[in-house]
Amino acid sequence: MSIDFSLDSEQRTLQRHAREFAHEYLRGATAKVAELPTPAERFLGTRPVYEEMVRAGFLRRLIPEAVGGQGKGLIDMAIVTEEFHAIDASLSLTLLANLLGLMPLFLAGSPDQIQRFVGPFLEPQGSLLAALCNTEPGGSANYGAPAPAVGVRTTAAIAGDDWLINGEKKWMNAAGWDGEGADLLCVVCRT
Repeated sequence: MSIDFSLDSEQRTLQRHAREFAHEYLRGATAKVAELPTPAERFLGTRPVYEEMVRAGFLRRLIPEAVGGQGKGLIDMAIVTEEFHAIDASLSLTLLANLLGLMPLFLAGSPDQIQRFVGPFLEPQGSLLAALCNTEPGGSANYGAPAPAVGVRTTAAIAGDDWLINGEKKWMNAAGWDGEGADLLCVVCRT
């Protein structure tokens, strides 16, 4: 059985759109951001380019159709990633990392959760960021890792009408600084 790696007409259009966008918006942008003095300023300096990605429909194009986006699968993501990374491997990570933060909702979110939390990311403007909060101090992101690993220690418990999350995370994509980071945090924890 052979595998056909030819792109269909819709995929070729996506490739052309991503290539044109990358040449117009990504070329040279990292060098400008790299000149900013602090990590927080460099992170914030990427937001205008990310806003253009959202405006151009790339985030919506990578969110699966099943939850309201236009994404038709991993080939679409690979096409956008290849075209963006050919010009700048840094700035496009903000776009792709959003999918990490939204993935738990794509996989297991209720219809209400998808509408409430994914819905705003489908809008063609703004710079909403989603973060996956998984890795903990000690280096483990494996929920039930056997000793000597520590597994996931962050806990969540019902507190009235809310959940109380208690624990630490070591790394989160798009976490940002001083309230300028992710708008949605998907936290891996034990209940």
